[in-house]
Amino acid sequence: SWDEIYKPEGCEEIAGVDDELYIHYDATREDGAKFGSLVDNNPPYGPFSLTSKGTFVPALDFAIPGMCLGERRMVAVPPRMGWSGGHHDSIMVELMLVKLNGKESEKFAPDGPPKSEF
Repeated sequence: SWDEIYKPEGCEEIAGVDDELYIHYDATREDGAKFGSLVDNNPPYGPFSLTSKGTFVPALDFAIPGMCLGERRMVAVPPRMGWSGGHHDSIMVELMLVKLNGKESEKFAPDGPPKSEF
């Protein structure tokens, strides 16, 4: 499941399963401990499409379709749909769509948003 955190006004670029995507994420365990991040001085994950290989986390593949370029969503990742075949607790992932079919979000640069803006 996911919740919208931020959605740009006038959303014109919407992610579909065949689109070329780049994402940033920040993941935490239920106790608040950091699980993983692409935000801390890392390039975004991509390019990928959901029909070719998808992400490395099945739950994210369900949360991405319909996202607007620049949108942020909070995704609850249960163990069975997460990293390494479910060998972890539930994880909360703040997901950002930063590039879609070659177009970059104005808010998030390709080299990653500053943590203060995430």
